[in-house]
Amino acid sequence: MGIQNDDPHAAEYRAALERLVIAPTFEMSLRQSLIMSNGTWTIFFGRPIAAVLLAVSATLLILSAISFFMKRKDWRTKLAEAEQAEPKP
Repeated sequence: MGIQNDDPHAAEYRAALERLVIAPTFEMSLRQSLIMSNGTWTIFFGRPIAAVLLAVSATLLILSAISFFMKRKDWRTKLAEAEQAEPKP
């Protein structure tokens, strides 16, 4: 069982701590990869699995953006309909 924490911002604190720990490791790995490839970024796209993962990530990002804008448009449409339905004094 984990420790109970009544702080509503506990998840935010945990995420910030994880970023502080992971960011230097990620940066070091990125630098090592670029040094191994003599500074070319193609090392991240050259292998088939890397290309597949990049394509999946890009697809998910695009679908997320489309969903966000569709919900935003839907919200505005609902607001306009609600304003039109209200009786004016």
